[in-house]
Amino acid sequence: MQYSLFLNIFLIILVIAMFLIAASNSSTTVLNYKETITDEYEAWEEELAEREKAVKEKEKELGIESKKDFRNSSEEE
Repeated sequence: MQYSLFLNIFLIILVIAMFLIAASNSSTTVLNYKETITDEYEAWEEELAEREKAVKEKEKELGIESKKDFRNSSEEE
């Protein structure tokens, strides 16, 4: 009887410890992979937009004719 009580308390402590480890883990896990990947791609998209804006400004400054935006162009050209 005493052994069973000790084992149950030990297992409860282990489960609590596992939840604490999972909650404090900053790497991508099964529980937060979608949010992590979405945040990463949003950051890349923002960086790309900033770089694209800087390139267009430099092209305008140098008098280079800029091409159509590849994202808005049709594939039939």
